Amino acid sequence: MVNTNKTKSDLRKEYIVYQKNTINKYDKSKEIYMKLVNLENFNKAKVIGIYYSTSNEVDTSLIVNRLLKNKKIVCFPKVEGDVINFYKVNSITDLTNTSIFGIKEPKGDTFTLINPLDIDLIVVPGVAFDKKLNRLGHGKGYYDKYLKKTNAYKIGICFSSQICDNLVVDDNDVKMDLIIDEGGIYGNNNAS
Repeated sequence: MVNTNKTKSDLRKEYIVYQKNTINKYDKSKEIYMKLVNLENFNKAKVIGIYYSTSNEVDTSLIVNRLLKNKKIVCFPKVEGDVINFYKVNSITDLTNTSIFGIKEPKGDTFTLINPLDIDLIVVPGVAFDKKLNRLGHGKGYYDKYLKKTNAYKIGICFSSQICDNLVVDDNDVKMDLIIDEGGIYGNNNAS
């Protein structure tokens, strides 16, 4: 997709439509899953941050189930004011639609807060990405604020319809270390 002097807001609207209209989401999600679980960084990580996908996003349920089965420390984001924090969960049943955005997050206040510096790897959602490893989120800045506090390896996952030629970026935006779509992997997947 070509970007010709569009604002972040313009790109966000455009790529949300591309994401929503992606066909065969589950099959493409399985291809992304296979690429992700074959990465050394993914397998070496002990503490992994991940989100619970919405119906328009890459399905993360296969990833989450594998992480829990392999006894990884799995943490999910929870919106708290104008920030997100990640909390360790033991099961998908520990999540509920409590966020203001209707996104599943840890329910209640009995979960262990994870220090951002303890997370080894974070699977990051986005509206669009480019091959320069830039990410366009939903515009609230939750992930960018959080990613600045962690040294975690950052992997953006998306459908190929969400890959933009050139995203608009500013000083608040945090680059990914790797981006995976059903067609390929962008970035240095040998980095640790």
